[in-house]
Amino acid sequence: MGDVIGNLAWPIAILIIIYWLRQEIKDLLRRLTNFKAAGVSVDAVPSKQSGERKYKQKSKELAKMVSEKEGVVKKLLQIQDETKKNKDYYEILYHFEKTYRLIFGSQLNILRILKNGPIADSLFQSIHRRTPLADVYSFNNYMNFLLNSYLIKKRPADNKYELTLLGFYFLQYLEKNKIPLNKSF
Repeated sequence: MGDVIGNLAWPIAILIIIYWLRQEIKDLLRRLTNFKAAGVSVDAVPSKQSGERKYKQKSKELAKMVSEKEGVVKKLLQIQDETKKNKDYYEILYHFEKTYRLIFGSQLNILRILKNGPIADSLFQSIHRRTPLADVYSFNNYMNFLLNSYLIKKRPADNKYELTLLGFYFLQYLEKNKIPLNKSF
């Protein structure tokens, strides 16, 4: 009886191991395309179902990758649009800061006066004459700074100056950020 149990122990152990590894063995046999043992050679032709299964799996993987890539592309386009908007905003802020560094206090007064509506250049000529730089800095140069900075424009019909929308926003920017409007000259 001891011999029978000893003789059956190894085959039973092998069957238990095969049972535990049955899924892995099935997967291995599915992937097996040829087999050689003891002079016998077997070439397996992959089944149509196996090919279709692989095709569907690869299709799903590809669809998932495309979906992920589309999401990334959409996010990049959104970031690009936001960057363009921010770029315009920061360019305007840069223009305002640069203008503020260069503008005379009397020119800021002209902008504040123009907030109330268009005014003839005779008033601005008198403001210019009262600045210490009037002898060095001509009236045309004085007003051209405001014109070339697009803060004011001159109406050809009645020869009056008026505040542009950019000029209005420039004054708003200074006031909102508590930047002093009282500068020298």
